Amino acid sequence: MHVALELCKFLRWDRKNSFALKQWYQRRVREIIAHLEKSLDYTVFDVRWIPCSARFVAVGSHARGTGALQVFEMGQKELICSKKYEKKDEIKCCTFGATALQDRHLATGNFKGKMETWDLEKGDLPVYSVKAHSEIINCIDGVGGLGIGLGAPEIVTGSRDGTVKVWDVRQEQMFLVVDCEII
Repeated sequence: MHVALELCKFLRWDRKNSFALKQWYQRRVREIIAHLEKSLDYTVFDVRWIPCSARFVAVGSHARGTGALQVFEMGQKELICSKKYEKKDEIKCCTFGATALQDRHLATGNFKGKMETWDLEKGDLPVYSVKAHSEIINCIDGVGGLGIGLGAPEIVTGSRDGTVKVWDVRQEQMFLVVDCEII
């Protein structure tokens, strides 16, 4: 709304200078504000908002070849790291998609092809762990959850090994495998 008021003031001030008006409008339209920023000591590969909260997780890789998993909270003027875990293997991707809102378990895919689900409150040991692929898991997503009417908690993973796999985290075996062929 305040952009429209500024535009009206500007138009009354200089109706003939359309080039200046165009430049002003382009600056206003392209403006994206970074509210908070924090430097980290690892390479970040994925970030996800924790459902129903003002917190998010960042996952990635330390230079020494270990995985990083951090939980951040938004403070007034800074991002606050509330939990920090270092994992044995580098983490490539993550999702909250296959968990109930009250649990908020994070599913991760790592560089060794392992899929794991973590309870962020007790992040030392995974809730669920399986060797999902023979190579790096590049992407992961989930659907459902353990609530009534939400469906089965299913996770889909995609890997450099050329397969897409669908998992039900209540089972040890995968639900479906799709081999990808290059055409």
